[in-house]
Amino acid sequence: EVDNARKQLENAQMDLDAAEEEMASVLARGGPSARKTAELELANAEKRKTELERQLAAADVVSPVSGTVLIPDGGERKDARSADRGVSFGENEVVMSIGDTEGLAAAVAVNEMEVLKVHRDQGAEVSGEAFPEVRLAGRVASVSTQATVPPGGGGKPAYNVAVVIDTLAPEQRDKVRLGMSARIDLIVLDHPQALMVPVAAVRTEGDRRTVQVKDKATGQLKVVTVQTGITTQDSVEITSGLSAGDEVAWSGE
Repeated sequence: EVDNARKQLENAQMDLDAAEEEMASVLARGGPSARKTAELELANAEKRKTELERQLAAADVVSPVSGTVLIPDGGERKDARSADRGVSFGENEVVMSIGDTEGLAAAVAVNEMEVLKVHRDQGAEVSGEAFPEVRLAGRVASVSTQATVPPGGGGKPAYNVAVVIDTLAPEQRDKVRLGMSARIDLIVLDHPQALMVPVAAVRTEGDRRTVQVKDKATGQLKVVTVQTGITTQDSVEITSGLSAGDEVAWSGE
Protein backbone atom coordinates (compact mmCIF):
# COMPACT_ATOMS: atom_id res chain seq x y z
CA GLU A 1 0.00 0.00 0.00
CA VAL A 2 2.86 2.38 0.76
CA ASP A 3 4.34 1.76 -2.71
CA ASN A 4 0.96 2.31 -4.30
CA ALA A 5 0.46 5.53 -2.41
CA ARG A 6 3.96 6.67 -3.42
CA LYS A 7 3.16 5.91 -7.07
CA GLN A 8 -0.05 7.91 -6.90
CA LEU A 9 1.84 10.81 -5.34
CA GLU A 10 4.36 10.81 -8.19
CA ASN A 11 1.54 10.81 -10.73
CA ALA A 12 -0.21 13.63 -8.92
CA GLN A 13 3.06 15.64 -8.93
CA MET A 14 3.45 15.10 -12.68
CA ASP A 15 -0.13 16.24 -13.26
CA LEU A 16 0.55 19.34 -11.19
CA ASP A 17 3.72 20.12 -13.11
CA ALA A 18 1.88 19.77 -16.44
CA ALA A 19 -0.93 21.98 -15.22
CA GLU A 20 1.52 24.65 -14.05
CA GLU A 21 3.32 24.58 -17.46
CA GLU A 22 0.02 24.92 -19.30
CA MET A 23 -0.99 27.82 -17.04
CA ALA A 24 2.35 29.52 -17.66
CA SER A 25 1.89 29.07 -21.42
CA VAL A 26 -1.61 30.58 -21.31
CA LEU A 27 -0.38 33.51 -19.22
CA ALA A 28 2.53 34.07 -21.67
CA ARG A 29 0.16 34.20 -24.65
CA GLY A 30 -1.67 37.03 -22.95
CA GLY A 31 1.47 39.07 -22.36
CA PRO A 32 2.52 42.33 -24.16
CA SER A 33 4.79 40.55 -26.65
CA ALA A 34 2.09 38.07 -27.67
CA ARG A 35 -0.48 40.82 -28.03
CA LYS A 36 1.91 42.82 -30.28
CA THR A 37 2.44 39.77 -32.50
CA ALA A 38 -1.30 39.20 -32.72
CA GLU A 39 -1.88 42.86 -33.64
CA LEU A 40 0.70 42.65 -36.46
CA GLU A 41 -0.85 39.44 -37.79
CA LEU A 42 -4.28 41.11 -37.73
CA ALA A 43 -2.99 44.17 -39.59
CA ASN A 44 -1.39 41.97 -42.26
CA ALA A 45 -4.61 39.99 -42.66
CA GLU A 46 -6.66 43.17 -43.03
CA LYS A 47 -4.20 44.52 -45.63
CA ARG A 48 -4.35 41.28 -47.58
CA LYS A 49 -8.16 41.32 -47.42
CA THR A 50 -8.25 44.89 -48.76
CA GLU A 51 -5.92 43.96 -51.64
CA LEU A 52 -8.03 40.92 -52.55
CA GLU A 53 -11.20 43.06 -52.49
CA ARG A 54 -9.49 45.56 -54.84
CA GLN A 55 -8.47 42.81 -57.25
CA LEU A 56 -11.97 41.34 -57.18
CA ALA A 57 -13.49 44.75 -57.92
CA ALA A 58 -11.16 45.05 -60.94
CA ALA A 59 -12.24 41.69 -62.33
CA ASP A 60 -14.90 43.43 -64.44
CA VAL A 61 -13.08 45.22 -67.30
CA VAL A 62 -14.95 48.38 -68.31
CA SER A 63 -13.94 50.29 -71.43
CA PRO A 64 -13.85 54.10 -71.13
CA VAL A 65 -15.03 54.38 -74.76
CA SER A 66 -17.51 52.64 -77.02
CA GLY A 67 -16.27 50.58 -79.92
CA THR A 68 -15.44 47.13 -81.24
CA VAL A 69 -13.24 44.65 -79.37
CA LEU A 70 -10.07 43.97 -81.36
CA ILE A 71 -7.13 41.63 -80.92
CA PRO A 72 -4.29 43.76 -79.49
CA ASP A 73 -1.24 44.14 -81.69
CA GLY A 74 0.90 44.95 -78.67
CA GLY A 75 2.62 47.91 -80.31
CA GLU A 76 6.24 47.78 -79.20
CA ARG A 77 5.39 45.07 -76.65
CA LYS A 78 6.01 41.60 -78.01
CA ASP A 79 4.16 39.80 -75.20
CA ALA A 80 0.62 40.88 -76.13
CA ARG A 81 -1.81 37.93 -76.07
CA SER A 82 -5.38 37.25 -77.02
CA ALA A 83 -7.93 37.16 -74.21
CA ASP A 84 -8.94 33.53 -74.66
CA ARG A 85 -10.74 31.44 -72.07
CA GLY A 86 -8.38 30.29 -69.34
CA VAL A 87 -5.62 32.81 -70.12
CA SER A 88 -4.41 34.73 -67.07
CA PHE A 89 -3.40 38.38 -67.18
CA GLY A 90 -1.46 40.43 -64.69
CA GLU A 91 -1.55 44.14 -64.02
CA ASN A 92 -0.48 46.46 -66.88
CA GLU A 93 -0.85 43.69 -69.47
CA VAL A 94 -2.79 44.43 -72.66
CA VAL A 95 -6.05 42.46 -72.59
CA MET A 96 -7.75 43.87 -75.68
CA SER A 97 -8.02 46.93 -77.89
CA ILE A 98 -11.16 48.96 -78.49
CA GLY A 99 -11.54 50.26 -82.03
CA ASP A 100 -13.81 53.08 -83.13
CA THR A 101 -15.20 51.60 -86.35
CA GLU A 102 -17.30 54.67 -87.10
CA GLY A 103 -14.27 55.60 -89.20
CA LEU A 104 -11.20 53.83 -90.52
CA ALA A 105 -7.53 54.47 -91.10
CA ALA A 106 -5.20 53.18 -93.79
CA ALA A 107 -1.46 53.42 -94.34
CA VAL A 108 0.54 53.74 -97.52
CA ALA A 109 4.25 54.04 -98.26
CA VAL A 110 5.16 56.97 -100.53
CA ASN A 111 8.54 57.05 -102.23
CA GLU A 112 11.02 59.86 -101.70
CA MET A 113 10.36 61.36 -105.13
CA GLU A 114 6.68 61.96 -104.38
CA VAL A 115 6.48 62.53 -100.63
CA LEU A 116 7.05 66.30 -100.82
CA LYS A 117 3.77 66.57 -102.72
CA VAL A 118 1.86 65.07 -99.80
CA HIS A 119 0.62 67.21 -96.92
CA ARG A 120 -1.73 66.94 -93.97
CA ASP A 121 -5.46 67.31 -94.73
CA GLN A 122 -4.84 66.54 -98.39
CA GLY A 123 -7.70 64.64 -100.03
CA ALA A 124 -7.47 60.91 -100.64
CA GLU A 125 -9.64 58.21 -102.16
CA VAL A 126 -9.57 54.67 -100.77
CA SER A 127 -10.68 51.62 -102.74
CA GLY A 128 -9.93 47.92 -102.69
CA GLU A 129 -10.29 44.67 -104.58
CA ALA A 130 -12.39 43.22 -101.76
CA PHE A 131 -14.90 46.10 -101.97
CA PRO A 132 -14.77 47.21 -105.64
CA GLU A 133 -18.12 49.01 -105.54
CA VAL A 134 -17.12 51.20 -102.58
CA ARG A 135 -14.92 54.30 -102.84
CA LEU A 136 -14.17 56.05 -99.55
CA ALA A 137 -13.30 59.72 -99.27
CA GLY A 138 -10.49 60.33 -96.79
CA ARG A 139 -7.78 62.79 -95.86
CA VAL A 140 -4.09 62.64 -95.00
CA ALA A 141 -3.70 62.59 -91.22
CA SER A 142 0.09 62.41 -90.98
CA VAL A 143 3.24 62.12 -93.06
CA SER A 144 6.26 60.45 -91.53
CA THR A 145 9.36 62.61 -91.23
CA GLN A 146 11.67 59.58 -91.30
CA ALA A 147 12.03 57.12 -94.14
CA THR A 148 11.82 53.37 -93.82
CA VAL A 149 14.22 51.25 -95.82
CA PRO A 150 13.22 47.78 -97.07
CA PRO A 151 14.95 44.87 -95.28
CA GLY A 152 18.36 44.14 -96.71
CA GLY A 153 18.82 47.70 -97.90
CA GLY A 154 17.31 47.06 -101.34
CA GLY A 155 14.84 49.48 -102.90
CA LYS A 156 14.32 53.18 -102.37
CA PRO A 157 13.44 54.74 -99.01
CA ALA A 158 9.72 55.32 -98.45
CA TYR A 159 7.69 57.42 -96.03
CA ASN A 160 4.61 56.18 -94.19
CA VAL A 161 1.49 58.22 -94.84
CA ALA A 162 -1.62 57.72 -92.69
CA VAL A 163 -5.01 58.34 -94.28
CA VAL A 164 -8.21 58.51 -92.23
CA ILE A 165 -11.82 58.11 -93.26
CA ASP A 166 -13.64 59.99 -90.53
CA THR A 167 -17.11 58.51 -91.04
CA LEU A 168 -18.48 55.49 -92.85
CA ALA A 169 -22.09 55.02 -93.90
CA PRO A 170 -23.74 51.88 -92.48
CA GLU A 171 -23.73 50.18 -95.89
CA GLN A 172 -20.00 50.93 -96.23
CA ARG A 173 -19.22 49.43 -92.80
CA ASP A 174 -20.97 46.23 -93.92
CA LYS A 175 -18.58 45.84 -96.87
CA VAL A 176 -15.27 47.15 -95.55
CA ARG A 177 -13.60 45.14 -92.79
CA LEU A 178 -10.57 45.79 -90.65
CA GLY A 179 -7.34 44.42 -92.10
CA MET A 180 -8.43 44.46 -95.75
CA SER A 181 -5.86 45.63 -98.28
CA ALA A 182 -6.60 48.93 -99.99
CA ARG A 183 -5.55 51.16 -102.84
CA ILE A 184 -5.01 54.80 -101.84
CA ASP A 185 -5.10 57.59 -104.40
CA LEU A 186 -3.71 60.83 -102.98
CA ILE A 187 -5.16 63.97 -104.52
CA VAL A 188 -2.13 66.23 -104.86
CA LEU A 189 -4.03 68.76 -106.97
CA ASP A 190 -7.77 69.23 -107.42
CA HIS A 191 -8.29 71.33 -110.54
CA PRO A 192 -11.19 69.86 -112.55
CA GLN A 193 -11.14 72.69 -115.12
CA ALA A 194 -7.45 72.20 -116.02
CA LEU A 195 -6.53 71.65 -119.68
CA MET A 196 -4.15 68.70 -119.95
CA VAL A 197 -2.21 67.56 -123.00
CA PRO A 198 0.24 64.67 -123.41
CA VAL A 199 3.84 65.46 -122.47
CA ALA A 200 4.91 64.56 -126.01
CA ALA A 201 2.65 67.31 -127.45
CA VAL A 202 4.66 70.12 -125.85
CA ARG A 203 7.88 71.24 -127.50
CA THR A 204 10.47 73.34 -125.69
CA GLU A 205 12.67 75.84 -127.52
CA GLY A 206 14.67 77.81 -124.94
CA ASP A 207 12.12 79.43 -122.64
CA ARG A 208 9.36 79.04 -125.22
CA ARG A 209 6.91 76.13 -125.14
CA THR A 210 4.69 75.35 -128.10
CA VAL A 211 2.12 72.86 -129.31
CA GLN A 212 0.70 72.11 -132.75
CA VAL A 213 -3.00 72.88 -133.06
CA LYS A 214 -5.33 72.12 -135.95
CA ASP A 215 -6.76 75.35 -137.38
CA LYS A 216 -10.55 75.11 -137.25
CA ALA A 217 -10.97 77.17 -140.42
CA THR A 218 -8.32 75.66 -142.69
CA GLY A 219 -7.69 72.30 -141.09
CA GLN A 220 -3.96 72.99 -141.25
CA LEU A 221 -1.61 72.60 -138.28
CA LYS A 222 -0.27 75.74 -136.69
CA VAL A 223 2.24 76.33 -133.89
CA VAL A 224 0.84 77.97 -130.77
CA THR A 225 2.85 79.30 -127.85
CA VAL A 226 1.52 78.07 -124.49
CA GLN A 227 2.15 78.49 -120.78
CA THR A 228 2.41 75.29 -118.78
CA GLY A 229 1.56 74.42 -115.22
CA ILE A 230 1.92 71.16 -113.32
CA THR A 231 3.31 68.06 -114.96
CA THR A 232 2.16 64.54 -114.16
CA GLN A 233 3.73 61.30 -115.27
CA ASP A 234 2.24 61.56 -118.76
CA SER A 235 0.45 64.93 -119.03
CA VAL A 236 1.13 68.66 -118.83
CA GLU A 237 -1.30 71.36 -117.70
CA ILE A 238 -1.79 74.23 -120.16
CA THR A 239 -2.59 77.45 -118.31
CA SER A 240 -2.80 79.72 -121.39
CA GLY A 241 -2.64 79.48 -125.18
CA LEU A 242 -5.26 76.75 -125.64
CA SER A 243 -9.01 76.51 -125.17
CA ALA A 244 -11.25 73.57 -124.47
CA GLY A 245 -12.05 71.82 -127.74
CA ASP A 246 -8.79 72.67 -129.52
CA GLU A 247 -7.34 69.71 -131.42
CA VAL A 248 -3.68 69.13 -130.56
CA ALA A 249 -1.37 67.09 -132.77
CA TRP A 250 1.95 65.50 -131.85
CA SER A 251 4.35 62.87 -133.04
CA GLY A 252 4.19 59.47 -131.42
CA GLU A 253 7.98 59.28 -131.24
